[in-house]
Amino acid sequence: VHSAASASSIIMALVLKDCAKAAVLLQQAADQGDIEAKCNLGQMYCNGDGLQQDWPASAFASSG
Repeated sequence: VHSAASASSIIMALVLKDCAKAAVLLQQAADQGDIEAKCNLGQMYCNGDGLQQDWPASAFASSG
């Protein structure tokens, strides 16, 4: 993730089991080109964690 603040926000959202919030934060980081965020977001789409399970979106989000 590009900044420590956004990384800590994502971690806190996941610790609090707020997957929907983590997904929003990961999407923001992914939109800025963060490869790790894209990978994690793709995994969330694949598993349906905080997002509706969507395999095509998972593949798209994970592609870098």
